[in-house]
This record gives sequence, C-alpha cells and structure tokens, in this order.
Amino acid sequence: MQTIHGIALVDVKHREPNRGPWTLEVLCSEGGLAHLFDRWIYSTDKMADVESFHISNAGLRTGAWQVQKLSDLCDSPSPSPGDVLAFARHLTCRFLTLREKTGARFERIPRRPAPARPEELAADDELILLCSDFIRSLSFVNVPHRDQIGAVTVAELVLPYLRRHGMDGHSAQDCYDALVKRIYKASRTFGDRRIDLVHRTVGTGTSLADAQHQSQVAARTITVDVAREALHNGGASPLFPPNVDPLDAPGGADLLRKMRDGEISHTQRRFAERARSAWYTTWSTHRLDLPGDAAALQGIELQVIQQVIDAQRAARAAGEPYGQALFDALRDTVRVEDFADRPQLRMNNLHALGVAFNLCDACDFDFQPTQRATEVDPTL
Repeated sequence: MQTIHGIALVDVKHREPNRGPWTLEVLCSEGGLAHLFDRWIYSTDKMADVESFHISNAGLRTGAWQVQKLSDLCDSPSPSPGDVLAFARHLTCRFLTLREKTGARFERIPRRPAPARPEELAADDELILLCSDFIRSLSFVNVPHRDQIGAVTVAELVLPYLRRHGMDGHSAQDCYDALVKRIYKASRTFGDRRIDLVHRTVGTGTSLADAQHQSQVAARTITVDVAREALHNGGASPLFPPNVDPLDAPGGADLLRKMRDGEISHTQRRFAERARSAWYTTWSTHRLDLPGDAAALQGIELQVIQQVIDAQRAARAAGEPYGQALFDALRDTVRVEDFADRPQLRMNNLHALGVAFNLCDACDFDFQPTQRATEVDPTL
C-alpha cells in the first residue's frame, strides 16, 4: 500500500467472535508478524520510510511478552530503548525458530540457530538492530467485525469526506458501495492479455513474467484518484451542493442573444440560465484551485462539445426549425454517463447541459444553421 510518506505493509487477520484474542505465539507461528518483518527488510532495502501495520478485528492478549505489550510499545511516542531491545530479542528468537521450520518461506530472515534464551542475542547483532527498527515502524490497528465494517466505514470516513467536499451525505452508502465494487473488480483482474504483453516486451529486454507481474500490480492498484472518483460518482449528484446558495454564472448575454436569434422560447432561455447557474455553483464549490483544475475543466468541456456536435447533426436532420431542434437534441444528447472519461467531480446531466450553454455563450456554437458562404464573382 502506497502512503503519502512512503510504503505501508499491511497484515490483516480476521477472527470470528467466538475465538479469543491474538497471542504473540499465534501471530508469529501463523506467519503474520514474521511475514511483515520479512517484507519490511526487503522494502527498506529499496526505499526509506516504510511503515508496517497489523490490522485485526480481534483483541490482543495481555501479559508479559504478549501482543498487547508490544502494541503499547509501538504506540508509545518515545519508547524506552531498553524495552525496544528486549522485545526485539524476544521477536528475533521466534523469527529464527520459525525460519528453521519453514525453510525458504521467509527468505530475508537468515537461517541460523535460535538461541536458548533471548538475552543471549547481542545488542549490536544485525538482526536485532533490524528488528528494533521494525518495532518502531509497527502499529496495531483494531477494526470492526466484518458484519459492521461497512456501517462503521460509512459513518466514520465516507460521510465526513462527503460533507467536507460539500456533497449530499444521504448518498454516503451508495458512494461506499461504489468504492467497494471498484476494489472488488480490481482485485480480480489479471492485467493485460498475454498476447499484448508478448508484443510489448519484444526487444525491450523485459521478461514476460516481469511484464505480467507489473501489469497485474498496475491493474490491481487502487490509487487515491481512483478512490476519489468512485466516491464522487457513486451516489446521486444534487443539482446544487447542499448548504450552498446558488451563484449566478458570469456572462450569459451572448447565449441569450443566440437563443433569441434561434427562436428559442423565453421559458427555455430561463432554463438555460438556471442550468448554467447549477453548473457554475457546483464547479465553484468543488474545484481545488490547483493547476490540475484547468485541465479537468477542459476535459469536461471537450467531452460536452463532442456531444454538441452529435446534437447539431441530429438537429440538421430533424426537418423542423433548427434552433428548437438543436435545443431538444441537446437535452437528449448531452449526458454525463456517456462521457468517455468520467470526471472526478460529481455532476449530473443538467450540469453537463450547463456546460453546453456556457460553451454557446463562449461562441463555440449557436442556435442557427450553418450558412454557406456566397461565392463572389471574380469579374466584379
């Protein structure tokens, strides 16, 4: 798992309610902490700032040299070096014993005899030093039982996120379901087709096995942008953000003139202005004032103008006054669900219509049919 600061290694252990708390012996013998330690050694060779997490719905056994003591040590803002060293010796003994039993399962834990007592390991032993750093990177996280995890996640994470971004909290469950569906789909993909990978790796020096691995990892990676898109598009999109007063979209004079010239009714012109207001209010509320905003807006406008072109074609073939035919075609054709690239902004079809009317105001199109230029007699 990629974090803002680096890499997070995660071990997840689910336990049914009728089972007791985790013991240190079980977490080590079943490979959870040993596997984390093995992967942590590998990751720290590649980059700095590697965090490790043990996540479980079960409790932790209390007592001397038990998991709760280790968790308390990991949670301490300034752990005692002596306590870290003592637990590092204790864990290292268990890891070495497990390494002897499992062979190559933990390749980065050296194969060597475990001492009879943890105290026999020297404080400057390389493996002890590694284990001490591993403890400082380790955190224990308690999560709800799987029957409640959805409700807890919606209440504690999704709903506050939606409210921070000015979105309707009533769709929190739908947004969460959309995110889970996206993760479920990604977890079952195998990346690009084998034949495509074969063609891609020819002459590159990359083995097919490496290409398959990279493709599968890329396909199963859920980035922040992917998660944000699922949350933003998962629920119903309100016409105006909740608790936000509608804003009048700037401009509009050219749009009204073009609609009058195209014999669009007063009611329809008022509708167009309200659609522009809905879009302008939504965009003004959700944009982040970052450099990427301009590209995001241009991407939305480009996809809308593609649909406007389709509406123009339909209007020319309608056999009725062009202006009214184009207005009707815009309402039928401009649809967010038909975008090739869904925006990370929650918007509905009326928002997209507002974008179209903005484009008309910006002189990208009008409500009159294209006129052929009259040829000028060269003898005149």
